[in-house]
Amino acid sequence: MNSNVTYLTKQLTPFIGATIVGFADDDEGTFGLIIQKGKQQKKVLWVLRDPEGNGPGFLELGDTE
Repeated sequence: MNSNVTYLTKQLTPFIGATIVGFADDDEGTFGLIIQKGKQQKKVLWVLRDPEGNGPGFLELGDTE
């Protein structure tokens, strides 16, 4: 399993079945999905090209405010 799949599996498995409860964006035009499962803290699933923003595709999970 490559490192991106390992990262996503570890970070996102707890959110299988989560609900999209909103959308997020930042000052650079990046967008994301605000997700929540049960009473867990909301998280932002950022849709990026890659960790640096310049490659083929990458998802990043981050905290909401």
